[in-house]
Amino acid sequence: MIEIPQCKICGTEFDNIFDAVNHLMDDEEEVFDPVLKLPNGYSLLLGSLLEELYRNAEDAALIKDITEMTYATLYAAQTDIVLMKELVEEAIVREHMIHINEELKELLEGDK
Repeated sequence: MIEIPQCKICGTEFDNIFDAVNHLMDDEEEVFDPVLKLPNGYSLLLGSLLEELYRNAEDAALIKDITEMTYATLYAAQTDIVLMKELVEEAIVREHMIHINEELKELLEGDK
């Protein structure tokens, strides 16, 4: 693990580089998420990918799923196969729905 210096302005200490970078962004609405442009209009959000892998490092099944989806995305972008595009898009939508369902559940349970 790398040692991250505390914030020179407010003294906040950080557990990881992701939290440090998010803290140091000037605009709260601005997010640091470098993008790798791929062929055929695909993009890979490298910042999000790396942070997701880092934050879920203990969940081997989820890491395998993320890795597989990333690989499928790279393959679809390179080959431009229609069926693979549909599979990748469906997997991405399904993954986002899982997060939305979790957030909705937390929100509804918070009202109790």
